[in-house]
Amino acid sequence: MMTVVSLHVADAILPRPAEPLSEQPSGLLELVALVFIPAAAIAMYLFDAWVGRTRFQRMLGPAWLLADLLFAGAAAALFRRAETRAESEETERDRWLWALAALCAWLPGAQLFARAGGDWPNLLSEMYVAAWTAAFGAWMWRLWRERGHASWEPRRAVSVILALAAWRAIGAILLLLIWGPVEFDPRSAAAFGFLVDLPSRLVFVTIFFATRLAV
Repeated sequence: MMTVVSLHVADAILPRPAEPLSEQPSGLLELVALVFIPAAAIAMYLFDAWVGRTRFQRMLGPAWLLADLLFAGAAAALFRRAETRAESEETERDRWLWALAALCAWLPGAQLFARAGGDWPNLLSEMYVAAWTAAFGAWMWRLWRERGHASWEPRRAVSVILALAAWRAIGAILLLLIWGPVEFDPRSAAAFGFLVDLPSRLVFVTIFFATRLAV
């Protein structure tokens, strides 16, 4: 989600030239970036894995490496599928994309509501998760039924997406100023989840299936 939003915002701020990229010669800066950026990302990942600093790794426990490998495989599959679709005239989205997007939007909300009810499992947290699942399922079913009304013309500089990116940045800064880092006040993580992350995910998934974003 953050990748698509970031690319969309970047294209709105610095629009790509009308000339196809394949007809433009690659400069030295682009060639250096192709090597430096992946190398830097791999180095940062290995360092975080070595020191155990990544929060999600601590949450997953000893299965973090398997989860990362599966995530990398899913990302590679998505990239190859996007390349294939870019060269075809297909307009209907793959049905498995709906399931993947639904899972990515449902899971953070389920985690937040499960924690809001106290130590899992208990009756209150289970009721919260059940209510969230029912509401989320009804919302996704409505998106699925209305999928044929979506405009398939790619849109640039969608105001809602730009506002969404701004809200994520501003909301994170405000919560950091109010409660500080998660290490000092756990309420910061809960507030970010309910006020910033979850609403932005729901808005993004709605826009993702209601229109096409130019990235």
